[in-house]
Amino acid sequence: MTAVGSGALAATAGCSSILNGEPATVQWSLAMVGDEEPITDENEYELDDESYFTDRFEVLETGEIRYTVEVLEGPAVNVFVLDEQNETSFEANEEFEAVPGGIHLDVEFTDQPGLELDPGVYTLIIYNGDDEPENA
Repeated sequence: MTAVGSGALAATAGCSSILNGEPATVQWSLAMVGDEEPITDENEYELDDESYFTDRFEVLETGEIRYTVEVLEGPAVNVFVLDEQNETSFEANEEFEAVPGGIHLDVEFTDQPGLELDPGVYTLIIYNGDDEPENA
């Protein structure tokens, strides 16, 4: 295994909403390319408006992650991969940048077959809101 992970739910404050307050039910999977055991396998969660789910994982050696996110019900979501420093900025409602190639805005479905990452701690953010990375 070249990665390990964990998840958490959070909400943001002080953000304007383009999503009219609707919850979004999402399902996602996350894995290292080449690993038989996924980090997250078809998790499903309902996100209130302006809330997000973080699926945090650690890459132990340079490799590619793959992920699929699907909205089962509700509005489109923003999906992005952040390193540890940018996750801290995102959670503090400050400017942040996502990993290039790991930005998917206003999507009902996205499939990332391979995003190369160096060793470190990263987070897949699934966000039912309108914040987006500076490099989007």
